[in-house]
Formats: sequence, structure tokens, C-alpha cells
Amino acid sequence: LAAPTPSSLLNNLRAGVQSVRVIHGLLLNTPGDPHRGVESNVEAFVLRPRIQSESPITVSELQTDASGQFRTVTLKLSPLVGATQRIVLLLNERNGGKAFTFVANPLSADTDTVSFRIATVAAGTYLVRVQVDGAESLLDVDTNPESSTFNQFTGTPSLTIP
Repeated sequence: LAAPTPSSLLNNLRAGVQSVRVIHGLLLNTPGDPHRGVESNVEAFVLRPRIQSESPITVSELQTDASGQFRTVTLKLSPLVGATQRIVLLLNERNGGKAFTFVANPLSADTDTVSFRIATVAAGTYLVRVQVDGAESLLDVDTNPESSTFNQFTGTPSLTIP
């Protein structure tokens, strides 16, 4: 059995709940003829999305349409997100006050760039996470054991609303 190349497999992965199975093929005879070998059970794992945008993340100027006032937040994500996946922006006020969620604008194709229309968010600095089909991105944590803030959130990624 010919195994797919690692890069082609990675390009097919999307954030969210995924499954994996280990298959050990056998080559019998001379020259080796591929045969089914031993297979593991299917196991599930969660592939978390990662926000690739620089922090602080930029937000558009205030805009107005028939629905009212809004801003647009655009994020670059890894891995790609599928056009049919549910993508949610999670904002938490830096001081622990308010929290907001916004569903992504509809996608026409698989992409690494997603936009969100946000409204009714007061000026301030917010911690940013994204959720793709239930899998949440993580906030950055200080991993330097010599730091006074070791194992604490660094405050990134973040978004400042003017």
C-alpha cells in the first residue's frame, strides 16, 4: 500500500476533532507485494487552531451600514479552515470584565484568513481566541522559567479597540 506523503496529509487537516489510525502494511514475496498488515483502532484528537496574526491584532475603523455600526477583525489562522466549518471569535476584556463571541463571515473556500464583523464592543484591550468546530486556540503563556511571570498568560494575542 503506497503511503501518502506527509505534506499532502498535513494540507488535508483542518482544526477541530480529527481521527487517526496507524496502519502497518506488509510486503510479501519477491519483489514485495503490498498487503494489509496490522491496523490500530481509530482514535480521536483535537487539532487546535493557532492565530498567526501579529499581536496586537488590527481592527478596522468604525463602519456603518443598514444594520448599524460595526468593525471588522481579520485573522490569519493555521491550519487552513474549511468553508463549511463554524468559526467563532472569542474576546475577553484584559481586566477580566466583559466577554464577547462573534461568528465568522461566511467563507466561499478553504482559507487561512477569516474576517469577523464585531459590534457593541466597548473601547479597550481584549485577549483573543478563535474556536473552529469547537476546538479553541490557546493564549500565549510565558515559558521562561527565569521570568517572574513564568506560566502566566502574556496577554497575546490581543486586540485593542480604540
